Amino acid sequence: MLPSGEFIEIHEEISVEDKWSLTQHKQYNVIPEAPSVDANALQRRIGLKERTRRGLSKWMYGEQVAKPTPKDLHELEGGHH
Repeated sequence: MLPSGEFIEIHEEISVEDKWSLTQHKQYNVIPEAPSVDANALQRRIGLKERTRRGLSKWMYGEQVAKPTPKDLHELEGGHH
């Protein structure tokens, strides 16, 4: 922070090891909604356990930033010129 109260961001290249460690986590998906009709074409009751499980899944994994693909990394590193 400068004496005037300003902040300066210094951008530096991330090492290959850091890039690898930041992108190697497993990316989980939201539990898909179960069909509302069973195999016998009867209305299926969704219990509290399943609703809770689906709600927690949506809360934890609903909005995620997708991991970059090799193509994305190539473009970010200046390969798109």
